[in-house]
This record gives sequence, C-alpha cells and structure tokens, in this order.
Amino acid sequence: MIHTEELTPISAVTSPDPYPYYRSLVAHRPLFRDEQAGMWVASSAAAVTAVLSSSALGVRPPDEPVPAGIVGTPAGEVFGRLVRMTDGDRHATAKPIVSAALSGVDAAVATEIATRRTAQVLDGDRSLARLLFKVPAGVVGELCGIALDVDVVDAVRRFVGCIPASATLADLAAASVATESLSDLLRPLLHASQPVLPAGRRRAAPAGGGGAPPGLVGAARGGRSPPAAAPAGGRGA
Repeated sequence: MIHTEELTPISAVTSPDPYPYYRSLVAHRPLFRDEQAGMWVASSAAAVTAVLSSSALGVRPPDEPVPAGIVGTPAGEVFGRLVRMTDGDRHATAKPIVSAALSGVDAAVATEIATRRTAQVLDGDRSLARLLFKVPAGVVGELCGIALDVDVVDAVRRFVGCIPASATLADLAAASVATESLSDLLRPLLHASQPVLPAGRRRAAPAGGGGAPPGLVGAARGGRSPPAAAPAGGRGA
C-alpha cells in the first residue's frame, strides 16, 4: 500500500489512489517548489487558477517561441503554428476555430473509437506510456478521417521526439521526415471542398473512418491553418 508521505507530484500520477495525497497538498501546500523534481507545483483551485490566468506564465518563453533545436526545420515550422504551444493573439484567434470543429464531433463516435483503440493496445503491449500516447493520437487521427492503415501514431511520436532539449540529431532528422508525412496526409483534408459544420451540431463520422468530419476540415480551412497544425490543447485551450 502506498502512503501519502511516500508520494511525489510525479509518482502520484500513476498511484492507484493519489487522492489522500492530493487533499493533503491542497490543505497544506497549495503552491510549493519541489526541489527534487525542479519545478513548482500548484495544487489548490485558487493557485491553479492564478497560474493559468497569469500573463507571465505562458506555454513558451517569449524569446523562444520555437525550441532552438528545431528552428528552421519543417518540424519547427509546424511547432510554431500549434495552437496549444502558442500564446497571445494567435492563440485567441485559433482556439475558437478548433473548439467549433470539436463541437461537430459526435461524442458517441469518439467514445467508440477510444474504447476500440484502448482494447487493441491492451491486447498487446500494456505499457502505460504506450496507452497514454497511442490512444489519443489514434483517436484524433481517425476522427480526422486519416486512413487507418497509415501509421499516423508513429509519425506523431517521431514528431514530438524533437521537442525535448535532450533531442539528438537523429531525433531532429526523424521529426522532419515525420512532419512531411503528416503534412502529406492532412493536406487533402484541409483543402477538401466540405462545408463548416455549425457549432453544436452533432454528426457521426463515416463508417470505417474514411473522410473527415466536416467540422474538423472546415474549421481548419476557415482558420487558414497549414497542414499538421490543427490539433489543440494545453494551457487555456
């Protein structure tokens, strides 16, 4: 049995029952510096709200909107357009577009895809890291209408591999190749002649995952987003 005093902000994420530890943090350490992990931890609702609302705490350093290691590469060009990695006016403009697109996705369809893909992962390698990465990337790819026989998940994995400061030259090269692959896959969808799906309207994805839901395609086109730059999330998304 894991005791709360043995947990850390990192280990708590995979604990069977982290909630006593979280309650302890909220009560006694709403905002603190974890020296071992080298980061600040906000646990209370007030502290989290203050962090997410502060203009001083963006998703990227103001003087480095794109990680230095990928500036000038295809991966860097895409990174600079990601909604979740953008602050300021760019984020404020793109966020409603992505939100409108997602509102056109049938929740029941997304649930079915996620359930099916989770079962597929659990039938093989039960790695938590693989589950947490492969299922979300696969679900978004399928909702976008990308052919299921294309290893989109692996391309996304290779793309994000260039982001950490520890990325090697091989990681950077693999990310550029993956970026081109993802752009080739998404370009026909972003230029498809389908109408924007009105926000709030629900529509099931075509059987077999072929063809993107109009909301995802139309919103990306309406926002003039380039290939491989539409998925969003992160702070305030």
